[in-house]
Amino acid sequence: NLNLSTPINYKLGPGDKLVISIWGASQKTYTSSINREGVLRLPNIGPVLVNGLTIEAATSKIKGVLKRLYKGLEAPENSPYRVNLGVSLASVRTVQVNIIGEVNTPGTYSLSSLSTVLNALYAAGGPSNKGTFRDVKLVRNGQETVSFDIYKYLTQGSQEGNIVLRDQDVIIVPSYLSRVSISGSVKRPGLFELKPTETLNNLL
Repeated sequence: NLNLSTPINYKLGPGDKLVISIWGASQKTYTSSINREGVLRLPNIGPVLVNGLTIEAATSKIKGVLKRLYKGLEAPENSPYRVNLGVSLASVRTVQVNIIGEVNTPGTYSLSSLSTVLNALYAAGGPSNKGTFRDVKLVRNGQETVSFDIYKYLTQGSQEGNIVLRDQDVIIVPSYLSRVSISGSVKRPGLFELKPTETLNNLL
């Protein structure tokens, strides 16, 4: 679902399309996509480098540039010459993510740049029967960036490790280390994956 508000920590990049709205004493709407150099080109304004910036930081930078054309951006709130500015994300770029290891459908996926580790796992059909739910690894620029524990998400709603993906990220689902079967008078009998440091109490 792309009808979402842009996350605060979302970083802009080539392919994102921005809508810049001017209203008040002056009215104007600019729609422009960020090019491969990470630059936003606005008519009669010139290039604005926004690659890697959040929406908030990009808004501040765009406002600084537009002040040359719209003096009302610096006017007091109650001034009849006041000009307001808003920047929103019209459409998002896609990122290429490689999902390997013990997943049902490993491969390279084109996903929305708003996607997270969990969205990518869903696209790949989730861990296979041999795959771990406790230590899903995200490798970025050759370095392991985070480890995502799906159990924590399912039992506590924890989003730790479920970060927004970037282009060329690699998600690795290793084999599980140990599984324990529990049956009898418990609410969820079945197979459970335990980490080496966890005990019977954690299982219960």
